[in-house]
Amino acid sequence: MNSISLFKKYIAKLDEVYKSASKTAVLDGDAELVRAGANTNEIVVPKLSMDGLADYSRNSGYVKGDVSLTYETVQFNYDRGRKFDVDAMNNEETAGIAFGKLSSEFIRTRVVPRLINA
Repeated sequence: MNSISLFKKYIAKLDEVYKSASKTAVLDGDAELVRAGANTNEIVVPKLSMDGLADYSRNSGYVKGDVSLTYETVQFNYDRGRKFDVDAMNNEETAGIAFGKLSSEFIRTRVVPRLINA
């Protein structure tokens, strides 16, 4: 049985497959900022707000500004997925190739075309 903690080690590799296969990957935001949400159909996005420019004074210097960083949970407007069962021993005996090749091909041939045509 697969577990989510084992799967997470593949996320960075699968993101690279997506970026190389997708022609629109240059439009993607910074993946380092976005985190998985508590549920599978949501992500947590940081929201940064700050004060704008203010007049500088030679006597008192810069006007102090406020900054706030909050996190917003965003739900996807769709929930799509596919489950593949890969025997843990087969995957281990192939040094991760069984799952790695399956998942990278799935992203390249099935996921990216759907995202481009969505």
